[in-house]
Amino acid sequence: MDVADLTIQRGQAAQLSWVRSTGTQNAGGWATVFTVRKRKSDTSFVIQITGLSVSQTNTPGDTLSTTVTAAQNTIAPGLYYWDLWRTDPGTEDPLASGQYIVKADVRVPLVGS
Repeated sequence: MDVADLTIQRGQAAQLSWVRSTGTQNAGGWATVFTVRKRKSDTSFVIQITGLSVSQTNTPGDTLSTTVTAAQNTIAPGLYYWDLWRTDPGTEDPLASGQYIVKADVRVPLVGS
């Protein structure tokens, strides 16, 4: 399983991609889920996206990707935990995980002219 930390700005629309570094199966057609939780032990989630898109279906080398929308990323700044799983019955498998760091808004208001 790959491990990586993801850092985003609160309210950012983020395109996320993972390239599989191991495995012998083509990931096309897999049932997948990307989940963000406040604590690793939480059963509830703050973000969940199912059915990630798969491109470049080589094995290994498949690229799985998804977009976390700006609305989904309006969660409170802080430290969260994410994971990406294959969820097909009988083949449930963690593919990647790590910290999901949400930074505070940094937008600067425009000054009138």
